[in-house]
Amino acid sequence: MLRLSISCLMLQFALVRTKSTGRVATDRVYEHGCYVLGADKEFVYLDRTLQMIEFKNLGMFTRDNVDLSIDAQVYYVLKYV
Repeated sequence: MLRLSISCLMLQFALVRTKSTGRVATDRVYEHGCYVLGADKEFVYLDRTLQMIEFKNLGMFTRDNVDLSIDAQVYYVLKYV
């Protein structure tokens, strides 16, 4: 018996991950549509919408050895090129 899965993408990008090894193939990015994957494959989903990474209390110091603590936010959107 051949086991396949069908996965559909709408508002995401996806990369294929091999379940047995955990390895993610980065040579192809999948866009909207439906795809047939093998039994040992699954998608790793990446949102296309605006995303935010937040860093709080990042400790650092200046050349004068003054301690600083900063907060930072990074916003990003993935685009297929």
